[in-house]
Amino acid sequence: MNSISRWLRQQRDSFLLGAMLIIMSGGIYSMGSVYSWFTQEPALTIIEHGGAGDSLRSIPEGALKIESVIRLPLDYPVYTFEVADHQTILINRSSDALSGIRLSALQIEDGEVSDIADNVDYGIVMRPDQQVIYIQYGEDWDSSKRYVYNWRQKQSVPSPASSVNPLQVVGDQYMLSFGGDTFKLLKLLPDGTSRDSWTFGYEQLIQAIASAAGTSADQVFIDFESISTLQSPEGEEYLYMMAMNEEKYGIYRLNLKDMSQAEELMNNPSGLQFTLLEDGMMLLSGAYEGRSGLYLYDLSLGTAKLLTEAQIRNYAINLENGRLAYFTEQDSRNELHVAYLEDGELMSDTVIYRNIDNMYELKLYDNYLFVSSAVLERTELYRFTISGW
Repeated sequence: MNSISRWLRQQRDSFLLGAMLIIMSGGIYSMGSVYSWFTQEPALTIIEHGGAGDSLRSIPEGALKIESVIRLPLDYPVYTFEVADHQTILINRSSDALSGIRLSALQIEDGEVSDIADNVDYGIVMRPDQQVIYIQYGEDWDSSKRYVYNWRQKQSVPSPASSVNPLQVVGDQYMLSFGGDTFKLLKLLPDGTSRDSWTFGYEQLIQAIASAAGTSADQVFIDFESISTLQSPEGEEYLYMMAMNEEKYGIYRLNLKDMSQAEELMNNPSGLQFTLLEDGMMLLSGAYEGRSGLYLYDLSLGTAKLLTEAQIRNYAINLENGRLAYFTEQDSRNELHVAYLEDGELMSDTVIYRNIDNMYELKLYDNYLFVSSAVLERTELYRFTISGW
């Protein structure tokens, strides 16, 4: 024992010196990582499965799996985006023009960006035929023109319907537009044109929702990005929308034949997100009867079924195949999930990524999931390629 003690005392200085060298080396590499984060230029990173440490999870057998991830850091903010195809996304980004917004096309696989138009209105309105409608301003807010952009041909042409401002495509048949104080729900025709289907005033809409919510009209704020239409089994056309009243969020239904009357489906203190499904159901995220999560809401019965309980920050769903992606956030922990919505159940629910800071937008396209996050004047875009989907 004494010989072992003497040997340990003799080797103590070597052990201490080795430990100091390890700590110093770790500090140098840590400083280098911090420096590179704040000074890096936009660059493409392709993360293969299993190559991202604790963020890109090791997927259990039988679950949905990631084939690869592309991470594209950008040194400018991206306000919103739409997916044109698996490698092309259309973005609203910062500009020095009057509106401060530029419409651009970004190639996700190499980071190449090309501008389509400057000084445009916020939002990307993509028709079912994938042509993009946008408003470009002139010397002031009152002088503007409406264009239709074919992203495959990379060509913009003036649109004859320049008196209305496109807000969003509703379902696969309509487009909601605004002109002055009047809203128009336009029927989209196969030849690329549209015709007026319903016209209603803003004040009329506000009054109808205020009456249903039991509040005054000046307390109602409509979220025009959360609007959809659905035809009932009896053939009636309904407009569904989200609005905030007295700091609460509600979902409202209006018959397009009589826009003076609105029905309140639910009212919650926290934010809501909804998608109408073809079987008379509604996918809903938010709080319902005190529990936050993802729900299936039966429009005819007025009842909800909990699919998963979590703080859902955002979700995206492909209505054709039931593919679903959603983002949960609890305290400092967040998770990105992919799943199937099938026969009223959430199937193969799999966490594919953790700790994407400030994630705010999800888009699905084919076997790809696109995600964006932003910090100050920077944006990160991700493209997940998912197998077994």
